[in-house]
Amino acid sequence: MKNLISGFLLLLLAVTAWQYFSFHKKSKTLTVVKKESGLQKITVLDIINPSLTANENAFIDEQALHRLINDKSDQSVTPTSCGNWWNFTENNKSSCIQLSYHPNRVGNTPGPISFDFEFDGIYKLKKICIFIDPVKSKKAGNTLLIKSGIPFKYNQNITQLLDDGSISGPGWVDVACDEQTQYLQLIYGENFGSIREIVFYGTLINKSPQASFSYGYNQKSFDSICGTNIIMQMGQSADGTNYDEGWNGGMRWFAAACYVLNKDLSLKDKNGTASELEANWNRRIIASGSKLHYAFGSLVDSSMVSPTNNSGGDWANQKPIPTSLINEKTADRFEGICTFNEIAEKPESYAQAAYNLKRLTYGLYQLGHRAIEPDNEKDGTFKKAGFMYPYQQAAYLSALYDGHDNTIQFKAEPVGVRNSGLSIDEMKLIFPGLTYVNPTYIKAMMWWWKWNRKNGDAPFDIFNIHLYPSTLNITQHYLNAQAVMPESGVFEMEKKLDTAKYFAALMHKPLMNTETGYDAYEEKLRFPNEFCTDKVRWGNSFMAIRPFAQKTPEAIQGEWLLRTMLLHNSKGIPCYQFWLADQYKEGTVCGPFSATGLLKHDTVINWKQLYIPRLAWYYIQCFKSHLKGYEFIKEKKENSLRFYFYENKKSTTANHAIVFWSATGDGSAARYLFKLPENKPYQILAPNKSTQGKITRGTNKEVVLTISELPQIIFY
Repeated sequence: MKNLISGFLLLLLAVTAWQYFSFHKKSKTLTVVKKESGLQKITVLDIINPSLTANENAFIDEQALHRLINDKSDQSVTPTSCGNWWNFTENNKSSCIQLSYHPNRVGNTPGPISFDFEFDGIYKLKKICIFIDPVKSKKAGNTLLIKSGIPFKYNQNITQLLDDGSISGPGWVDVACDEQTQYLQLIYGENFGSIREIVFYGTLINKSPQASFSYGYNQKSFDSICGTNIIMQMGQSADGTNYDEGWNGGMRWFAAACYVLNKDLSLKDKNGTASELEANWNRRIIASGSKLHYAFGSLVDSSMVSPTNNSGGDWANQKPIPTSLINEKTADRFEGICTFNEIAEKPESYAQAAYNLKRLTYGLYQLGHRAIEPDNEKDGTFKKAGFMYPYQQAAYLSALYDGHDNTIQFKAEPVGVRNSGLSIDEMKLIFPGLTYVNPTYIKAMMWWWKWNRKNGDAPFDIFNIHLYPSTLNITQHYLNAQAVMPESGVFEMEKKLDTAKYFAALMHKPLMNTETGYDAYEEKLRFPNEFCTDKVRWGNSFMAIRPFAQKTPEAIQGEWLLRTMLLHNSKGIPCYQFWLADQYKEGTVCGPFSATGLLKHDTVINWKQLYIPRLAWYYIQCFKSHLKGYEFIKEKKENSLRFYFYENKKSTTANHAIVFWSATGDGSAARYLFKLPENKPYQILAPNKSTQGKITRGTNKEVVLTISELPQIIFY
C-alpha cells in the first residue's frame, strides 16, 4: 500500500522539544534589554517556512554578535555559522539561507519563496541589518522583498533589494525604516544571494502575552495502546483462529475513495464500503471488540481525473482536486500529472472531496466506526504530484473537517465530517499520518490555521504520525538501508515521539502513531521470480532486519516491536503495527512492507489465504494479557538497561510490575541485582512462543535478573 521512499528525513531534537524549537517560552529570569544606538534588538519568536526551502533557523542563529556603531552595522563582524537546518547527527548538515531546496520535496514550488517572521511584540521597526553574500545576477528573480502587515495580508512594502552587482561584496546591508508591526514577510528571489544573518532593531510598543499550552496525556494500559493495520479477511488461520479480533488498542483498514465510490459519486455500498461482504467483515471485527477505523489511501475519486491527468491505481499520486478546476493546457505538472499548485492552498478546491467524506463518514458510522483517517502521508514526496506543501495540507484538512468553517459547499450542501450530523464522540477525524516529524512543516500548517480559521484551531480531532526506524536517511538509497532498533540514536524514535507530542499539545490534541514496523525477510529469496530475482537480498527493503548474534529476523522483529510498543506506552501514545498479516507467501516477494506481518502466510483453502503467527504476535499478546490494567508510572535508565515501572491499582494481589530489557542491538545481556521493597513473592515473565510466556516464581528481597534484548516483566 505504500510507495518507495526516495529519501527519509530524520529529526534530532534536544532533550525536550520545547527547549529546541523557537515557540513562545516563559522566561524564568528577568531579561536585560541591551540597546544599540538607542534602539532595542528585536526578538524573533518564530520563522515560518511554508515552501520548506533552505534553513530558516540560519537567519537568526548569531544575533548576539551583531552591533551598531554610529547607527551602522559593524562591518568587522562576520557571521560564521550557518546554523543547522535540522540537526542530523550522522552528517550534521548545515546551510546558510539560500535556495537549496528541501531534499524531500518536489522540484516545483507554489508561488514565491517566502518566510514569515513573528516578533515577541509590536514594535516600531527602525532598522533591518542583513548580511548578504551576493551573486550579482542579471537574471530575473534577483530581488529580496520585505513586507509588513498581517500574515496572509502583507500590504506594506518596506524595501526591495536588488542583487545585480549593486551589492559589491559580502557584508552587512542596512535598511532604515519606520514601520509599526509584529510581522514581516521576506519574499526571496531564486537568483538572490545567500543571507547569513538578519537582525531587526526598533522600540517596543506592546509586548505579546506569553502563550500557554497543555494537554493531559492520560496513561493507558499496554493492551489498550497496541494496534495493527489490516487488509480485509487477512487474519484467520486454518484451525479457525481469528487473529483479527479483539484489538482494543486499535485496528486500521484502508483503501482509496475510488474503491468505494462510483464515477457519479454515488456510494457503491450504503455503508461506505465496496460491498456488503466488506460491511459484514466490518461488523464481525467491531463486534469482537476491535476498535476499527477506516483510512483512505487517497480521496481522489474516479470523476476527478481526466484522460490526460490520471496517475492510475488508487491515484494517491494526485491531489484530491477535480481536474476540471484548472486549465490542463497551462497547468503545473510533475512527471506528467497536474500538481494543482495553482489552487491547492484554497479550501474550496477540496469541496468535492469533503462532500464525499461526509457521506462516507455517516455510512461507516452505521457499521460501528468511530474514527476516520481521510488520507495518508501527504507530506511524503514519494506521493509525487500528490505531495502537499504545508499550507496545502492545512487548507485540505480545513475543508474536510467542517467545510472551512462552513464557508464552502458542494451540490448546495455543507461539507466535511462535522457536517455529517455526528458529534466528535460519534466520529473523530484523524490527521493523515505524517511521514516525517518535521517541525518546519508542522509549524507552517499551524500558522495557516491560526490566520485562516475563525478560532485558529487545528481542524482534526487526533494528531497522527508514522515512524519506521531505519538507516534510510544515512544511505539516501533504500536498497542499502536497513532497520534499526527503536532506541537507536540514528533514528531517535523517542525524541520524535516527544516532538510530535509537543506539537499535539500546542494544538490541544491527542496523538497516535498508525504505522510502524520491521520487515522480517530471509537474506535470499527461496522462490525467486521475474519481479524478485535471485539477486535480491533482504527483500530490497529499507526496513528489513539484518540479523545478529545468531538470532533470526523473526526473533529480532518480535523483540523490536515489543520495545517499540513499550516506548509508545510510556508516553501514552497508541501505536499501530503495519501489517497484521503478510499478503504473500514467504520467500516469493520483496520490497518494503511485504514481510512486516505479525502473521505469515500458511496456506490457501477455498481461495482464502490462511495464516500462522510469528514470534512477534506471541510476544505482544503475552504482554497484552499480563499487563492488562497496568499503567506506566516512571522510567529508569542505567547505561543501556531500561526499567519501566507499572502499577495496577485495581489488583488485589501483585500490583507492581517492572518491565526490563537491554536497549542494544548486538545480542547483549547482563546480570542485575534487583532489590524488592521487602521479602515477598514475585514472578518473572519471559515471552516465548506462547501467549502466556514462561513464568518463574520465587520469594525473596533480592532477585538476580538476567536482562537481555527481549523485554521481560517482574511482578510483585
